[in-house]
Parts: sequence; C-alpha cells; structure tokens
Amino acid sequence: MELTPPGAISEPYMQLLPCLLAPVLWERPANISPLVRQLCAYLTQAAPQVIAQDKLGGFLGVFQKLVASKTNDHEGFYLLQTIIQHTPTEALAPYHKQIFFLLFQRLSSSKTTKKRLCMYFTNK
Repeated sequence: MELTPPGAISEPYMQLLPCLLAPVLWERPANISPLVRQLCAYLTQAAPQVIAQDKLGGFLGVFQKLVASKTNDHEGFYLLQTIIQHTPTEALAPYHKQIFFLLFQRLSSSKTTKKRLCMYFTNK
C-alpha cells in the first residue's frame, strides 16, 4: 500500500479501514507498530478518502489511546505527525482543542524527554 501512487488506493483497502480502527485490534502489543504504520499509509496515500469516510475521529481515538501509554506514546506521536502532515487544516480544525488537551495532559502527567518531543514537532 505504501508503494501505491497517492489517490490510487483500491476500494477493498478502503473497506478494510473501519476494521483497522476497531479497539480490539489495539489491545495486543504486537499489533500496535504494524497497525500504526498501516494507518499512516492510509493517510499518506488516501487522506481525502479517509476524511470523506469520516474516519479522522477514529485515527485521533487511536492517537489518544497510544499517547496515554508510556510504552506506545512514540507510536501515538508518529501517528499524530502523519495526521498533521497529510490532513488539510480545515478537516483537522474541529479537533484542535482535543489534540492540544491530550498533548498537555500527557506532558503534565508523565515526563517525556525534551529531545524526543521536540523531534516530533520540528519535523512537520
């Protein structure tokens, strides 16, 4: 899917997307890294279709779950970085307050190294 030209994602892949956002898949630690990579591929290759299917909230729900975990917070930041890079500002605007709330909550509840956190925000 990562090698597919942008906008050329086939319909079967798009039908698979709601299944990938199911909470049960995110409970197994071994699934997290490949699923994040897959979601990032969806955003990179088919962000307009993701938005059209109204799945952006699901992506942000995954981000919320991942950033709340010390073990998987880096995956959450990676997903958020991809969301910000490939989603139009207009589509992301309704979620700005929630995103900043989650980031500030994470920073105030658990220490994150300055170097790692800065890396995510400077690569935009």
